Amino acid sequence: MAEEKKTVKKAPAKKAAEKPETEPKAKKAPAKKAEKPAEAKETKKVAKAAEKEAKAAEKEAKKAEKAEQKQEKKAEKKHDEPEYPAEIAIDDFFKCKIQVARVKACEKVEKSSKLLKFRLGLGKDGERTVVSGIQKWYDPETLVGTQVAVITNLKTAKLAGIESQGMILSAMDKAGNLRLMSVGEGVEDGAIIG
Repeated sequence: MAEEKKTVKKAPAKKAAEKPETEPKAKKAPAKKAEKPAEAKETKKVAKAAEKEAKAAEKEAKKAEKAEQKQEKKAEKKHDEPEYPAEIAIDDFFKCKIQVARVKACEKVEKSSKLLKFRLGLGKDGERTVVSGIQKWYDPETLVGTQVAVITNLKTAKLAGIESQGMILSAMDKAGNLRLMSVGEGVEDGAIIG
């Protein structure tokens, strides 16, 4: 029986010896956990920064794509020439009332890089406002006092918030040079062309 007691006494000693081995492992685990949150925070920061950069790059790409599409649409509009019938009747031509007008005033339209606003004198037919997209080719001051050809019976249209009451006629060559249509001096303002 004495041997049995010894064995019984030894068994708890083994358990006591095992506990110190497991306890240090348990102490090491919290130390590793403390390191991981710091690493995780850093990883999250890097991921957020990368995500932010990706979103910015995507936004810039979309912006560039929109700008390119806008340029393509502008180019299409410039080069799309209407289909003209082979012949028209003289009556169709006379539907357009084309008159000689004198430029009384001319100025750039605010917030537009293309438009000029004209105040035109048509002699006994009074004055009217016409907006034209010719700012690229003319300084407004140089046009005051000149005579131009204008279609005066077009339906009015709003351009840049300004009601345009006609269309000034011009011609453009293949090189992109634009010239206003005019008549020789001595023609009365308001005279009918046609």
